[in-house]
Amino acid sequence: MRASRALYSVTRSVFAKAAPSLDHVCIVCKDVTKSIAFYERVLGAVHLYKDDPNFGQDPAFLRIGAAQVALLPLAVGQAQIRDHNGAHFAMTCKDAVDFATIKASLSSDLAAHGTNAEVQYEDYGRQLSLFFSDLDDNILEITHWKTS
Repeated sequence: MRASRALYSVTRSVFAKAAPSLDHVCIVCKDVTKSIAFYERVLGAVHLYKDDPNFGQDPAFLRIGAAQVALLPLAVGQAQIRDHNGAHFAMTCKDAVDFATIKASLSSDLAAHGTNAEVQYEDYGRQLSLFFSDLDDNILEITHWKTS
């Protein structure tokens, strides 16, 4: 009886009926207002709930395509993470053409918006990736999964 009980989870059974989706990713930033502008201008983010006292600035919720990003202000006295050890979040492109277009322009887009223009390209075979940083050195990835 104990072994079968250990394998049961109410959460698992609920998720089995309707697969969950990732709701949002939360990142910490020094200046929420500047970060909102960066994400809007470089990635086309839409600032959601601007006038909501709980979600307008602390945190600020942004939508990038189907993804949501919460920008949380760095607490007073809290230090930024110096080495992310590869921690990042990724957004996917519609197709290879969009990926190639972004690959060709991302570095200049970043430079034009006053942030580190370094973009690291990786070809993992079935997946192509572009890694770059936001104003607070949070690591972002734009990816494309090859279909064949």
